[in-house]
Amino acid sequence: MKRTSVVVFLVVAVVVGAAVALVMEGRGGGEAGLDEERGDVSVEAGPQAPPGSELADLRSADVRADGSAIVFEAGSARDVPRGLKQGTMSWRWEIRDGDTVLWILSASLDVGPNATLFNPATDFGVNTIDGSFPGKVRRDGQSLIVRLKPREVEGFPREFEWVLTTTVDGSQGDPQSTVASDRAPDEGLAKFSED
Repeated sequence: MKRTSVVVFLVVAVVVGAAVALVMEGRGGGEAGLDEERGDVSVEAGPQAPPGSELADLRSADVRADGSAIVFEAGSARDVPRGLKQGTMSWRWEIRDGDTVLWILSASLDVGPNATLFNPATDFGVNTIDGSFPGKVRRDGQSLIVRLKPREVEGFPREFEWVLTTTVDGSQGDPQSTVASDRAPDEGLAKFSED
């Protein structure tokens, strides 16, 4: 009887240890692969969520190194369409050092999926619309993925903190329009390192 208890205890300990190792591995690359709570979209300036607001509902957020590129990925509660019939959808990664915003990587569905990288300190910007963006943006099911080649951007950091905000505006240009948004991580900042 005691031998069976010891064996059961060891099996449970191995399973728990393996689960902890998998969770920690998923956080490699600087807190990669944040899972987000479903349905935590906030609605501003209106009585109800705008059409397409479930697109703003983040299910996951990830910033990870892939070879010489950095991949920014946002997973939504529904498939990412090529565009919206009404309103606008945008993703905004603030790349920070504490309270200082170093770069802003934004993507939208205004002109198909497109991306812009902007440095607020220098007013330097590149985008996919004019072909100056060093990378690509694409849709993949419920994900929007931006692949950036940071070595082609002077001064882009190899380590940084980040926060992602999504926004759906029910009727762009209408000051009475309802806006839905979500954020990842829900509080604080996530970290990225090329190592």
